[in-house]
Amino acid sequence: MEKMNWNAASVRMAAASIVSALVAAGVVWMWTGVYLPGAGLSISLLLVLLVGLLAGGRSPRGAREWLLVAACALENLTFFFFMSTSLRLVNLPVAAGLTALTLFSLNGRLNHGAAEAGALGETLRILPRACVRYIPVPFRALPRARLSTGIVVGLIISVPVLAVAMLLLCSADAVFEGMFTGLLNRLYEADVWALLVKPLLFLLLGLIAFSFLYAQKVLERLPEREAKPPFPTGALATPMLLLCALYALFAAVQFIYLFGGREAAAMRGGYAQYARNGFFELVVICALNLLLAGLAVRRSGGARVVRAAAVGMYAFTAVMLASSAWRMSLYTARFGLSFLRLITYWGIFAMAAVTLAAAWHAVRPETRTWGAAFAVIVASWLLFAYANPEGVIAAYNVRRAGAKVDVEYLSGLSPDALAALKPLAKENAWAGVAANRIGDGYRDISAYEWSLTCRLLPETAAEPIPEGESPSVGDE
Repeated sequence: MEKMNWNAASVRMAAASIVSALVAAGVVWMWTGVYLPGAGLSISLLLVLLVGLLAGGRSPRGAREWLLVAACALENLTFFFFMSTSLRLVNLPVAAGLTALTLFSLNGRLNHGAAEAGALGETLRILPRACVRYIPVPFRALPRARLSTGIVVGLIISVPVLAVAMLLLCSADAVFEGMFTGLLNRLYEADVWALLVKPLLFLLLGLIAFSFLYAQKVLERLPEREAKPPFPTGALATPMLLLCALYALFAAVQFIYLFGGREAAAMRGGYAQYARNGFFELVVICALNLLLAGLAVRRSGGARVVRAAAVGMYAFTAVMLASSAWRMSLYTARFGLSFLRLITYWGIFAMAAVTLAAAWHAVRPETRTWGAAFAVIVASWLLFAYANPEGVIAAYNVRRAGAKVDVEYLSGLSPDALAALKPLAKENAWAGVAANRIGDGYRDISAYEWSLTCRLLPETAAEPIPEGESPSVGDE
């Protein structure tokens, strides 16, 4: 373990440990709040980015690195601007991954550039080590450092061991289970979470954050992987060509029955039922195609037959993506938009960008297309997030439904939807009812949970339901 000398780098590490405590506080509140917090989490992630740059002693150089840092900062700020729980949940791993990728890249811990295909894999390999390897470092400053470190490690190991033993003992003896359950109830009533568990969790997360930031300075670069001998061409090309034959049959069915129009679908359930099924399965198949074809091209050593088969798989993947998008559009037209359906559209677009880049690379292996694909995907995700997904969903569903608005669904959205619902309330009374119900549900929120869209909360109570009308209860 590296010794910590009190020089300029050590001072930066001390500052990093203080900031890591703020990060831990943000994560603790995220786990204990009613809603997924935004402002505090956003500030915490931005502080990680800033302190990580300072700890590494490396500032961005060149336009690409500055654009990467700007994209990382914009991604972290989505928690501050929007309050959608779905958006925040999806953005959490995206923001964490993009922050780690940015810091590891800028501080020279990756063998690949941030926009290269191998950078993400290297980040996933480094991140677990960076988060746990340097946890004992702060305890080395304490007296009897070995004993202190051993106790901390022992406590960390004891948690899962005690949990498993407790579950087995409770299952073995009903009396012991009743005693243990009663003890838990009494501890819950005494708010032991705030008195004991929360500080311990705060300490653990603070140590993890410190280890991650400390690693920006001292963690060694991953060793270069040795080049493996090419895999036999026939073993790679045969399954790929057979898959292409299967995909060709599937593509023919799509052009005849799906893209051919309603009159072409003479099958059980009719065109609507046929067309609205299968888009998620197709998305999964497309993702597997991209992974398998990319690995095959890489392991083949550039064999022409494998590259040709990969181009065929990419072409059929494009047909599947078009089929998935078409099915999703028909499903949305029937049942309306939801966050899952909207993000599926983005996923189809992102896979189309990767498919185009992979096909171009297979045709011209000397070209570097992954940087452009990475830039397109990151930019499109930021556009997706800052377009206010729940506002788009609310506006589409109200205009599509007319008088039969699904008020129950709209009332379950976050204040992000108010930007669309409040203007529509002038022409559709049910939009106003949904907006006021959202306001009633989000009035008592902390500053930590606040987002910029909360300033749109209506001040009045929910409006009475319009006489002689009834909203749709949804048909999903």
